[in-house]
Amino acid sequence: MKVINVIKDTCTYLQLENELEYLNTYDEETKTFNGESVVNNTSLVKNLNLLVKCFNLVLNTVCSEYVKLKDSVWVHTTTGKISYDEISSNEIVSVISCENESGKKIQFADFGGEIVINQTGKIKVNYTYMLNDLEITDEVNVVTIPEKTFAYGVASEYLYITKLFDDASVWDTRFKNSLLNLLSTKKQLYIKPRRWF
Repeated sequence: MKVINVIKDTCTYLQLENELEYLNTYDEETKTFNGESVVNNTSLVKNLNLLVKCFNLVLNTVCSEYVKLKDSVWVHTTTGKISYDEISSNEIVSVISCENESGKKIQFADFGGEIVINQTGKIKVNYTYMLNDLEITDEVNVVTIPEKTFAYGVASEYLYITKLFDDASVWDTRFKNSLLNLLSTKKQLYIKPRRWF
């Protein structure tokens, strides 16, 4: 999913024509925008920056509430303390578990920035995380949600920030319903009817 495509969809939904026109000047090969009008139009720049911030808010919401991003890493400790910086460059939401080299789970204490264990050596840390803020030219590969669905959420955040609460509520409902439809299981529960003799 490309951030710029989500922002373009959002501009289409919200009828932000000047922003959309500028975004359409993006050259994928050179990774630059060719629209010169943006230099003199500070409100356009502010609006685009706000849309990117809204994208990052939605991304954090999705990663923390709907799609838990999980990973694991091996870390060597000589003190029994492991800082979050040693685990990941992304923002860690929570540490799920720790294991030693033989695969046995070990107890740990999470102090929100550092975990402490009663062992030293090579430790496998399993954790959930959120992505760092992205720029308009970045791409997201770990979240497989359609760009149009994501744009609903960005539209909602943008409208909340600009104090159009009724419109924001409509887009928020679309976003959440779309997410729930995507994330729900497609299988219907079928119970075989009983026969009574």
